[in-house]
Amino acid sequence: MIDMKIVISMLLVLSIATVLLLSACGESGQSVSSPTAATTTQIVPTSKPNPTPTSTPTPTATAVKNAGPAVLGGTVDAFIAKFGPPNDHSSAGLPHFNRCGNSNIDQLILLQDSYGGTSAHIIAVTVQACTSTSWTMSLATAMCSSFYPADAVYKRTVQVGDTSIDKIYFSATLAHKFTPDNFTDANSNPVQPGLFDVNYLYASNTDTSHIDSCDIDLGTQQTQ
Repeated sequence: MIDMKIVISMLLVLSIATVLLLSACGESGQSVSSPTAATTTQIVPTSKPNPTPTSTPTPTATAVKNAGPAVLGGTVDAFIAKFGPPNDHSSAGLPHFNRCGNSNIDQLILLQDSYGGTSAHIIAVTVQACTSTSWTMSLATAMCSSFYPADAVYKRTVQVGDTSIDKIYFSATLAHKFTPDNFTDANSNPVQPGLFDVNYLYASNTDTSHIDSCDIDLGTQQTQ
């Protein structure tokens, strides 16, 4: 006859073993939690500020140092230093300056030596009035004489018909600057080196009290 106490004891041991086995299986069957994913911080590149573009200044005529005076016998550089670059009426050897306001008239026209570019010497100067009433003789003299060499000495006056009056001067500076063949009269005959004449053109042959322009040339070419 089986001892019931022994049976009960064995069943109890078996039950405990079963519970322990199930517990162990349950723990091993639990899913391992995934590690928390690392948070990735996205770095947004900072754009460099675009510098505000600055406008390139328009080049302007640069005054030529030691260009000398802007007078008969001077250089184109001297006139550029004083009046700025020649305007669009200019052509080779004939630079134009000082466009009159609201007009197509250039107040200053030069004739330069054929050699030397802007360093070539000026052999003739034309100065024109801008106003419709022209200049008085005194104003014309003041305007035109500003383009005489500093050592200009008045010699004489020649009346040229009823259209103009011609005044003749002498300049030792011009005599040394130009060769003798640059100084001639209206018939291309040689005259004293250093002579130059200024022809004042009347407003009309009936108005000799007003001047439209003056022409300053080497020699005495405008006396006829």
